[in-house]
Amino acid sequence: MKLIYNILLFAAYALSSGFGLILLKRAVTDKKFALSFKEIIRLINTELIIGFVLYAVGFICWMVILSKLKLNVAFPVAMSLFFIVSAMGSYFILKEPLTFKTLAGMLVCLVGIILITVK
Repeated sequence: MKLIYNILLFAAYALSSGFGLILLKRAVTDKKFALSFKEIIRLINTELIIGFVLYAVGFICWMVILSKLKLNVAFPVAMSLFFIVSAMGSYFILKEPLTFKTLAGMLVCLVGIILITVK
């Protein structure tokens, strides 16, 4: 039961943070940033708000993960999953290229997760 809980927790973290980041990226792409309040308000849109909320949910999941697992396990697993989700999401949603190097990196991440977590 604990294993399933941890898997679901890491999945919630990676998916909410990854898709939150993708929506934030899409919301601000091709926008010019200025530090005036008026310009910052102009940037606010539905994608930005949803992306921010998802990213915040990911942060809450991360805090729960940190409270339950050792950092030397939690961090590499979470960041590897985050990398995989964001790479795949940016390919399918943002239409960014998915190179052989990125795919190889994803495979290395998966192997690393297995090595870290299997007892």
